[in-house]
Amino acid sequence: ITNDKLFSMQENATRKLAETYQLSNEIKEKLGQQTASIYPWENFIAHANQINWQPMPVIQNYIAYTPKLDHRNALFFESENSPEFIIWHHHSFASIDNRHHLSGDPRTVTAILTNYQKTVCDEIACLWEKRSNPLILKDKKRQHVPIQLDQWITLPAGDTHRFYISSQLTVKGMIY
Repeated sequence: ITNDKLFSMQENATRKLAETYQLSNEIKEKLGQQTASIYPWENFIAHANQINWQPMPVIQNYIAYTPKLDHRNALFFESENSPEFIIWHHHSFASIDNRHHLSGDPRTVTAILTNYQKTVCDEIACLWEKRSNPLILKDKKRQHVPIQLDQWITLPAGDTHRFYISSQLTVKGMIY
């Protein structure tokens, strides 16, 4: 295969992929030339739609697997220089390694949900627009509740809950 043939094949594959990631006219019109970040990882959407892309510091959320990296992306979405929009693509809820998606980068997700609001969705993604006034989350009293792995916890009704969960292995667990 010649270099020209390889280049042609690559161009065709890129064009077909770009067709797959075309956002609706409604989303494109709302975006205009304003800045947008892609969450959590399908950054090709920016190329396919000629978006004024402002990537997260840790460019794809599954790479932000430590609290420090998650914190960097959270600060990005909380800053004055954050993008006007976030394009949150749908298939991202199927995590790449079967984790619960919203657990992978909890600070980033909290920063998005408090600083942006969903405005419109299409088959590819939902568009989230920066809020003029971020939501204020109230932290309630933190409790330490030791439980067994097969034990259920009863939660108060009516509220949205956010948890920080940690676990420690018993001596028996360390052996196995």
